[in-house]
Order: sequence, then C-alpha cells, then structure tokens
Amino acid sequence: MPIPSLRSTGGQRSEFYCSACNTKFETQLSAPDMKAAIQNQWDEHLSSVHPRHWEREEKQRAERLASRERSITRRRVIIAFSVVGFLVACSYVFYLRLSHPHGNLRVMSIFDALCLPSRLTFVCIDVPCTTADYASLWAVAAILNAGIYGIGGGLLALCVSQLRSLLKHTGVHF
Repeated sequence: MPIPSLRSTGGQRSEFYCSACNTKFETQLSAPDMKAAIQNQWDEHLSSVHPRHWEREEKQRAERLASRERSITRRRVIIAFSVVGFLVACSYVFYLRLSHPHGNLRVMSIFDALCLPSRLTFVCIDVPCTTADYASLWAVAAILNAGIYGIGGGLLALCVSQLRSLLKHTGVHF
C-alpha cells in the first residue's frame, strides 16, 4: 500500500487529493485561511482512513516541532553570548575613558583576557592615531569579540544538546 500524501492538481483552480486513495478535498476559495482548512481536512482524513500513517505523521510533526524549539533555543544562546561579548568590549572602552591616565593594570589585564580583539588597538601604540581611527578599531574589536563569544555560546549550546541526547538514550533525564 502506498504512503498517503496530500497532492494538488496544480494551476489556478487546483484541487487537493490523497495520493493513496484519491479522496478529493473541498477547497473553498473564499476561505480566509484556505491552507489551514485543507490541512485540517487532511488531518481528519489521515486519522480516520489511514490511522497507521496518521501516527507516523504525528510523530514526524512532534520531531519537527522539537527540532525547531532546539534551534530557537540555540539561537537565543548565541545571541545572548554575542551581546555579552559586545558589552564586555564596550565596558572596556568605558573603563579606559574613565581611568585614562591612571588605569589599574590588574583591571586592564582582566579586560584584555575577556576581550581578546582588544589587541588590535596595539596598532595605536607606535603609530599616531586620530580619535576616529581609535574609535573604528574599538568598533571592530567589539564586533569581533561579540563573534567570538557567539561562537563560544553556539559550541556550548551544541555540547549541552549532545549531552542531553546522550543522557536521553541512556535513560537519564534532566
């Protein structure tokens, strides 16, 4: 028996039908959300006429929804880490501006460790730079730092995802 799927005849006045049993579905062109109406008809047809395939379809939908939620969570983690990286670079610039002549070397070394692209500003040590050059260097450093933190957040989210799937397969849930 073939696997049922929703098919269309195509064209302006397309009709939808089941590929397994050729049952046609009513298409109401005046319906505000025709796609949702046809999807509902398809769901009812699958659950009543092809129950085994309905279970498979429901399982696939659940997997797609879970995958979409994991993807959204990963994106949020990446964006959050990127924002933190950008804010670290901005706070470093703010600290340098506030404590210009008498900066604390320990604080500056901590910021140097947290903002690796700040080493780009070493160009301004020997070469006289204007304020615009210095600002553009720090803008590039902040964007690069956001990227570095975003990559770190993405790798962390991927590791947590892999750990969860590994624990799920071993029977441990958290």
